[in-house]
Amino acid sequence: MGWFKRARNASAGQRVTRADKRQAKDGLAELSALNAERERLTREGLPGVATIIGIREDVATTTLGPWHELHLDVQLPDQDPYRATRRVALELATAPQITVGAQVPVRVDPRDWSVVLVVAPAG
Repeated sequence: MGWFKRARNASAGQRVTRADKRQAKDGLAELSALNAERERLTREGLPGVATIIGIREDVATTTLGPWHELHLDVQLPDQDPYRATRRVALELATAPQITVGAQVPVRVDPRDWSVVLVVAPAG
């Protein structure tokens, strides 16, 4: 049973260990850092479109779960396309739009074009 489920079940009288608390704290710190980057790139990033040309599954695991690498052909307005890689922590089965060949909106760090945020499509 994962730490999140144990923490959730604590209200039902189950025991939460120090390790569970530490994992929860680590998970919240990771989420906070990712959220800060997402907010910065949403605000400052250059808008573009990327085509997913490859997906490597389960390249890493953190407290958030499995991470996958998206290999992207990124196109910014009035620029030549270029290749970039973005790691994402999500369950691929719940994101049917994340498939090879799909075009997705992105935001690119204006100071470092290798930093690409895949933006959830509207609607």
